[in-house]
Amino acid sequence: MISLLLSAALSLAAPMVLADAEELEALRALEDDKLITARERATAILKARRSMVATYVMGYVHFIGEGNFPRARFLFDAAKRALLARYGDPPQDPDARAWHRQILRDQRWLMGNMDLREAELAIIDEHDREYTPKLDAWRIWPLIKLGRFEEARAIGLRLKEAEDEVDRLKAYNGLLTIEDELRHRQGSWDWSTRAVEATQGRSCVILENTGLSARRVLNIEQIEPLQQRAIKAEERDCPNSPYLGLSTAHLIAGRFQPSIAAMKEVRAEPRSGQARMQNEMQIRGRFVEILYALGQLGPALERAEEIIDWPDRKGTSSISQETQMLSDLLLHAAVIEARLIELRERFAARGLVQSVALYQEAQALLVSRWEKRRMAHRLAADPTRFLDLMRPYWTDVVPWYAGISLDVFGLGATRAALAAARAVDDEPIPRLRAYYDALEAELLWREGALAAAERKIEAALAEIPELDALLRLRLLALGVDAARRLRGEVDEAAWHALLTGWPTALRILDVALPAHVTHDGAPLSAAIAARLGASPRLTRGPFEVAVGQIEGRTRLCVRAPGGFQYSCAEVTAEINAQAADDEARIIAAIDAFHAEALAPKVELTQRDINSLDGSPIRVDAKQAISELLGDTP
Repeated sequence: MISLLLSAALSLAAPMVLADAEELEALRALEDDKLITARERATAILKARRSMVATYVMGYVHFIGEGNFPRARFLFDAAKRALLARYGDPPQDPDARAWHRQILRDQRWLMGNMDLREAELAIIDEHDREYTPKLDAWRIWPLIKLGRFEEARAIGLRLKEAEDEVDRLKAYNGLLTIEDELRHRQGSWDWSTRAVEATQGRSCVILENTGLSARRVLNIEQIEPLQQRAIKAEERDCPNSPYLGLSTAHLIAGRFQPSIAAMKEVRAEPRSGQARMQNEMQIRGRFVEILYALGQLGPALERAEEIIDWPDRKGTSSISQETQMLSDLLLHAAVIEARLIELRERFAARGLVQSVALYQEAQALLVSRWEKRRMAHRLAADPTRFLDLMRPYWTDVVPWYAGISLDVFGLGATRAALAAARAVDDEPIPRLRAYYDALEAELLWREGALAAAERKIEAALAEIPELDALLRLRLLALGVDAARRLRGEVDEAAWHALLTGWPTALRILDVALPAHVTHDGAPLSAAIAARLGASPRLTRGPFEVAVGQIEGRTRLCVRAPGGFQYSCAEVTAEINAQAADDEARIIAAIDAFHAEALAPKVELTQRDINSLDGSPIRVDAKQAISELLGDTP
C-alpha cells in the first residue's frame, strides 16, 4: 500500500479581502488552527445572513477538523457558487480570483480524500483553464488510482527534473507507485531508491514508501532503517505517522516492546479529523496485530470488528477499498480462529455448567466467522485480488499470519491460487521462493502431509532472514509439531527457540507442548495438575509444567527437561482467597496458565510503566497491553 505524498498543511492562501470584520475574525481563527472558534464565528454569521466567506470556513472545518467529507463538499460547492455568482465565471477581479484558486485547491484535495478521482481531475482541469502554474503534478495520483498508468508515467518522467521541489517529489512518488501497481517488485524498489537519492532523503513519504518497496523485494533488513530515516525526515509529508511502519517492522522481527513503544508514539501525535478518516483503522489494524501476537485475543477481536464496521477511506493510499477490506477480513479471521482455540482451552478447565457462557460465545463467533468468510469470498472472486493475498508482502496480510487464508478459502482454492501466484510472481528476487515455500509448508501440514511439510519448512528457514522472526517461529512451531507426530521426536533446541521467542504460536496454531504436569503435593496443586493434563495445549513429553502453592499464591511454570524455567503464570493470594471454592481456584489457575505462561514476556522501560528505579523490568503481555489501553493507573 503505497502512500500519497501530502502537500504542506492546508493554509489560507487567499487574501483577507472580500470579508467584513466578522468574517475576518473567522478567517483569522482558521489561519491560527483554532477550528472550534472558527466554526463558532462562522455559525453566528450564517445564522444572521448569507456569507461566502463563512460558508467556506464551515467547509474547511468540516473537512479538516471533523472529517465530514460530504458536508465539506456541499459547503465548498456552495461557497464557490456564491463567489462566481457575484464576480463572474471565471472571476476577473484579482481578489475574487485568489479566492477562486483557494476554493479550487481545497476542493481538489477534498475530492482526493474522498477517492473521487474523476471529480478530482475535473477540478484540476477547472483550475488549469484559468491559472498558472498548472497542477500537472497533482494529476499523477488520480490517474494512478484510475489505472491510467501510462498517462501518469509520462507526467512523472517529465516532472522528475522539475525545478519545483514538490513537483519532483510527487513525480518520483508516482513513478515508484506505478511500478508497485503493476506488480513489479524490482521496478518499485529501483524507483524508490532513485527517489531517495534524488530527494536527498528529505521526504518522509519517499522514505516510508521505500520501506514498503523493501518489503516487496524481501529486503527485510532495510525496513527498519528506512522507517527510522522517515521519522527524522525534514519534509513531514507522510499521510500517517512513520512510527506506524516502525511498529510493524519491530513486530515482524519479534520485538514486542519496541513495537508497543512505537505504537505509543503514533498515538502521541495529534491528528486532524480529516486524517482520522483516512488512517484510523489502519492504525487499529496494526494494533490488532500486536494484540494478536501477544495472545490478547479479547481486545484484539473487539478492535478487529471495529475495523470491518468502520473502514478507512483510501484517498491517501494506492490500495483499493476492496483490497483493504479483504486484508482486514483476513486479520479478523486470524483473530477469531485464535479466539475459538482459546475457548477450547477454557472448555477443558470447566465442567458443563461452567461452560454455558463459553458455548454461547463460541456459537456467536461461528456465526460471525461465517458472515465474514462470505464477505471475503465475494471480494476474493476478483482473481488479481486473490493472487495478491498469496504474494509475500503485497498486502497488509503479512507472512507471519498469512496462513489464515487456508482457513478462510480452503486448502484446494488456496493451493490453486498459490500456484498461480508463483507462476506470475516470477521476478528473480532473492528469497522469494522461500516465502512461497513457507505458505505451502503450512498447507501441507494442515493436509497431514507432514514429511513433505518438514522438507518445505527446512527449505524456507534456510533463506528467510532472522529479522522475519515471527514467520520463522511460526514455521518452527509447525516443524516441531510435525516431528513429534511423525517420529515422536522432541527437538529441545527448536522448542527452546519457540518458547523463548513466541510461545503464542502454539495457541494460534493449536499445537501441543510435549510436557508432563507435576505438583508440590498440596491438595489444590494436585487438583489443578489433574485437570491441566486435559488441556489441548499439552501432550505427554519431556518438558514440565510445575504447579505449586507459595504463600497462598498458585504458580504454574513451564520448564525444559534440564530444568531451565521459561515462564510462569500466577494466581494471586487475593484472587484465591476471594474464590468461592477450589473449583473456581482450579479454573482460574488453568486459565492463567494458557494466557500467561504461553505468552511472550514484554520488557517495558520507565517511560512505559513509570518504574521507580528507571531500569527495565519484565512484565507479561497482559500487563503491557493493559497499560497501552489505559487500563492501569
